Amino acid sequence: MAITSSLVRTASGSRMIREVRGRISSGMGVVAIRSSHQGLDRKLKLSAAEQRKLDEARRALKYPAVEFTGVQARAIGRGFANAVASSQFTIWACLILPWHVHLVIARHRYKVEQVVRLLKGAATKQLLEENLHPLMEYCTPTRR
Repeated sequence: MAITSSLVRTASGSRMIREVRGRISSGMGVVAIRSSHQGLDRKLKLSAAEQRKLDEARRALKYPAVEFTGVQARAIGRGFANAVASSQFTIWACLILPWHVHLVIARHRYKVEQVVRLLKGAATKQLLEENLHPLMEYCTPTRR
């Protein structure tokens, strides 16, 4: 049984979700974890052809790639806090970086995909409320 989900959410919208299985050590209170998807633990090394495909995909983006500032990261954190307060799920670890976000979320009655949608929506709402959204220049008058 999965005890938590580990998430990496990129600023451009793609995500990796990894269920973490483990047991709590009775001695030191340390959690032993192992990934249910072993392939995520190795470093990614791209061939020249794969790198070309990645570069093509980046050029095909509708909007430019996003890089969060520290001020935007704090707003994202406030948005996450609002989502946690209203939906009652638990985030055990959160790291908001310029290009992506890492989260460790406790099991919840919601599927992890739903939790991700709630967090993304709350972060977007907070960024818009504080006029900090990195793609604000592309927003329509209704802020969509």
